[in-house]
Amino acid sequence: MPRLTKKQAKEMIEAYLAQHPNATSSEIGKALGVSERIIKNQVTVILAKLNASNRAHAVALAMQQGLISLDELKPAKTASK
Repeated sequence: MPRLTKKQAKEMIEAYLAQHPNATSSEIGKALGVSERIIKNQVTVILAKLNASNRAHAVALAMQQGLISLDELKPAKTASK
């Protein structure tokens, strides 16, 4: 299975950190201006590539593998209500 790229991991983590850890795919999609389906598909791909059981596990694995670091992450812009 192909490895997760640094760009994919960073984008996923920025989106993840931009929201509450318990945010739904729908909430993340709204904040990023994309559909819930896109978020679900991307999360599924990322979880499979990292062999992670959930989003938090994916974050931890990506950090352990050196794909992302907290220093690199910038807060993502959220949609205004």
